[in-house]
Amino acid sequence: MVKTLETFRGIDILSNNASILNESEWEKTVSINLLGVIKVTYLVLQHINKSDGGRGGVIVNTASIAGLGPLLHCPVYTAIKHGVVGFTQAIAVRKVFS
Repeated sequence: MVKTLETFRGIDILSNNASILNESEWEKTVSINLLGVIKVTYLVLQHINKSDGGRGGVIVNTASIAGLGPLLHCPVYTAIKHGVVGFTQAIAVRKVFS
């Protein structure tokens, strides 16, 4: 992140797209697929928020069809992707109305 800020003098876009599907290692899956989205989103918001001196930007959080309905053989993955959708909706509304 520091190198990006130094090179480009800011952040314009974040694409949270990293994901794994591993039901047997569900804690690792939650950490990468949900906690990663949350951590990086909050980190980037600190740098793009205009009220904090940023120049604005865009954050794209990728879920999957599992964020809209269940994948029957992947309950952890389904829960995570629902979490990504809910987190994204809440952040969007908070940023618009705050």
